Amino acid sequence: MRIKKPAQAGRRDTSDLLVEVEPIEGNGIEIVLESSVKRLFGERIKEVAEGTIKRLGYEGVRCKIIDDGALDYVIQARIEAALMRATED
Repeated sequence: MRIKKPAQAGRRDTSDLLVEVEPIEGNGIEIVLESSVKRLFGERIKEVAEGTIKRLGYEGVRCKIIDDGALDYVIQARIEAALMRATED
């Protein structure tokens, strides 16, 4: 499945994150991460993000995450919301 337009979900608050998605050429998934905990958890955040996008069946997505210590389930929920918004006409 492909997204049709840029969209976002979330907030820039402590223990939350802002997710911005946009369509890209090709079938790849690009993850761009800015995080206050990137040094400790950056790889895990990217794994959760990419896994969520793949599990939902999307491709051709650039996902920018601005994180301030969100837990995995919050990352998944924000990405899912952004993808749904980007898929709507």
